[in-house]
Amino acid sequence: MILIMCATPYHLINAINIAKMEECETDIVLYNHFKDSKELVNRLKIMDVFNNVILFDENNYSFMQKCKRLVNSFFPSRLIRDIANKKVYNKIIFFSLDFINIAYIIKKYTRRNIKCEFAYGDDGIGTYIDSRAYTPSSIVSKILKLNGNKKWLDEIHDLYVTTPQLINNTIYNLHEIKCNIESIEYIKKLWHIDTNDIRCKYVYLQEPIPGSRELDEKVISILEKHVGEKGYIIKLHPREQDWQLEKDNIIDSQIPFERVAADIKEETLTLISIFSTAAITPVLLYKKKIRIIFLYNLSSYIQNGNYGILDLCNQIKKIYNIQILAPKSIEELEKYIGEKNE
Repeated sequence: MILIMCATPYHLINAINIAKMEECETDIVLYNHFKDSKELVNRLKIMDVFNNVILFDENNYSFMQKCKRLVNSFFPSRLIRDIANKKVYNKIIFFSLDFINIAYIIKKYTRRNIKCEFAYGDDGIGTYIDSRAYTPSSIVSKILKLNGNKKWLDEIHDLYVTTPQLINNTIYNLHEIKCNIESIEYIKKLWHIDTNDIRCKYVYLQEPIPGSRELDEKVISILEKHVGEKGYIIKLHPREQDWQLEKDNIIDSQIPFERVAADIKEETLTLISIFSTAAITPVLLYKKKIRIIFLYNLSSYIQNGNYGILDLCNQIKKIYNIQILAPKSIEELEKYIGEKNE
């Protein structure tokens, strides 16, 4: 029996893929880390994908929730205690990088002498560009040292990803997550959308990145100029809380683009993003042949980070034979969009 712990729609989609791929009883724990998570749990319960569906009502957004998480670092919640002390799984896959609870669960399983395979799951772009993605932050590391549980993270030896070819020099045994037709049908049922919403030439994947509002406005202005409002759509990020620009061509932020991507049929579609996991989702999950324009060169937030962005883009282009562009100025971005629509 398998347990999968998730915190994002991307995690959930991959959990569905694993459940259908493994063909054994699978439980899922979904963290309350994004809009619609509670409703999704209710929908999942009436579907026949998972044996048990559990909402973990914990996040890190409010001051009270942060205090609660700090307390739970030393006194785990009832749900985590039940998983660690009462349940018996032969495989647990941690998509949610909740290192404090992960270490606690592994410690208890080890002391109960339960033979179990522990693994991490694909967390999006970070998995492919940063070898530190599965390393606790300095604050979490200090907490793990204080509660004596840090060593238990060394018991994780496996990693489930959609594209193993994109990962180099990993310490983990890699397992490919495969997406089949049955999985896609479940994904479509979980989030129902009108496929007419994506019959356009461009999708702008908005991201709640510090200082990105000015860039949002410039990109939308260029799209309005070259393709008009019916030629593009805006997909708001699920964690977006303060979007103010009113448009008729906005897709509900509660529907993840990973779901929208399942219905993409137009291979001339261009996705525009600062550097969102959702921009490469159609390629990694569904092998869609699309064009991607990344705006990381235009964002000071991304430029200041230590990311292996260029290497990842080059690998994706090589493996999937798609076009990925990264303009170095607004003028170059407009040139790419203008040339495509002449």
